[in-house]
Amino acid sequence: MDDDFDSGGPIIGAGGISLKQTKEVSLDDAVQELHNNVKEKVLPWSMSKDFGFHLVLIFIWAFIGLFLLFSANSFLGFLNLFIAMPHFYIMILALFILYLIIGIILPVLILRSYYYSKFPNSSMIKEVNKELQNIKEGVLLGIAYKHKIDVPHYLENNQTYKSMQMTKTVVDVGDYGPYVIDYLKEPNYNILNIGSSGFGKSVTSMSFAVRASLVYGIKFLIIDYNGEYEKFADKCNLTVWHAGKDFKINLFKLNGVDPETRASFISDSLVATAKLTPLQATKVKSAVMRYYKMKKIPRLLDVFIDLSRDSKNELICQRLRAIQRVIGKEPKEFWDSLLSGNNIVNLSGLNETEKELAVHMILERIYELFNREQELNNKLRLLVIIDEAWRATHKSRYEEDEYEPLVSKIARQGRKYGFGIMLTTQQLDDAPGPFINSSAIKLIHNYQDSDTLNSISKLFKLSTFESTYIENAGIGELLIIDKGKKIAKSQWWNDYVKVLPIRDDEFAKLAALNQRYNPKVIEEPSMPIDAYELGTYK
Repeated sequence: MDDDFDSGGPIIGAGGISLKQTKEVSLDDAVQELHNNVKEKVLPWSMSKDFGFHLVLIFIWAFIGLFLLFSANSFLGFLNLFIAMPHFYIMILALFILYLIIGIILPVLILRSYYYSKFPNSSMIKEVNKELQNIKEGVLLGIAYKHKIDVPHYLENNQTYKSMQMTKTVVDVGDYGPYVIDYLKEPNYNILNIGSSGFGKSVTSMSFAVRASLVYGIKFLIIDYNGEYEKFADKCNLTVWHAGKDFKINLFKLNGVDPETRASFISDSLVATAKLTPLQATKVKSAVMRYYKMKKIPRLLDVFIDLSRDSKNELICQRLRAIQRVIGKEPKEFWDSLLSGNNIVNLSGLNETEKELAVHMILERIYELFNREQELNNKLRLLVIIDEAWRATHKSRYEEDEYEPLVSKIARQGRKYGFGIMLTTQQLDDAPGPFINSSAIKLIHNYQDSDTLNSISKLFKLSTFESTYIENAGIGELLIIDKGKKIAKSQWWNDYVKVLPIRDDEFAKLAALNQRYNPKVIEEPSMPIDAYELGTYK
């Protein structure tokens, strides 16, 4: 996860609000902070060229007026030498006042009127606050605001609107107000959340999860690689499972699957995560199948002992030993609460191989659970958030090009089974192509690296305006590509959104709904250092 909760200084969420200060921040204060940030950002991102051009016009107009004023004064002064003018100075003053009105005040008022509607003003702020208080359906992401788009770019890259005839090349689009996602009406429940480290991806993920749970009653599971969600768990009264201590997975449990299928999955999992070659994994599969044929469910230690009888399997045994902390007796309470409570699985106590295997097994078990209970899959029931998503989606060096990461397979069928996945990552290349293409919602935070920005712009067909916005986006500011909204409203542009962090009252509401469980430590026999310790080599 890229956004630390406690790194020594205040962590700034969207709108410049410190997560550590959420208990002192009211809704009105949070919203006002968002308005201020939007007001500061809209001008340089969307209208700097227009504003500069208009200022130049005003200066030219004022200069011309000043030139005419001096010319008129000189002419009247010249006439006054030959023709006595009793009201000469009054005429001069009148000309000066006329110049101020026509040359300066009137252009400034016109310019102010033009831009006033584009900035969050007091009446707009009051209206947005009222709308925020009255949101009944959908997941509030934050506040959207007007911005400019390159019309030719959109028409060229969108077949639906290619035939549109528009006289302007640049237009203002979007509405200033709450951005609400109608999650249940999206084409699927998959969300891609990308951006550079430190720009609020995790705050965005948590805000969405909490509000989705409050609005729809769905549960969420956060797979926490680095153990940085603990304080979030305390605020929401979530159950935290520590992998390797009170959370393990029985890799060999059949769980309603036939032995051959389970053994094949074990083999594939060890290739994908434990870096076994296909041949080495086949040996593990054979050892597991011997136990299944005897109607027994083996332990990892049993498989280790079985394989250690042949000295050629020394490397396999060492690889099995490297995953020992995550393999063992499963806590029944975790799977019982998966659809009745909100959970965090903390993987920080594991090595990299164990982490990858744990994520792989959790996703597989969820897939099996929903596949087995299809009669209950008529609605969304679970959102799985995977931070540092690259760890769960990359391929091993032994996998073929046609290999489909497990997360992609689940993503393809998630809506049918009633659960969604949110992948959070820094590098777009880390996410599987099928997941990127199928995700109904794409949240793009700040990127300043030119190569990455160019890749993202090309993949999502972003305009120069949008690329510039992403490059200059602050913490909690993002560009959203929302398929559901585009379909529902026939909208052909993307939106700019400032994320509203979780409020104190939302924390309290979710905490009241959760019943926290205190997991118990799971004791497992320790693995021997190697086969020599067992004395099993032939």
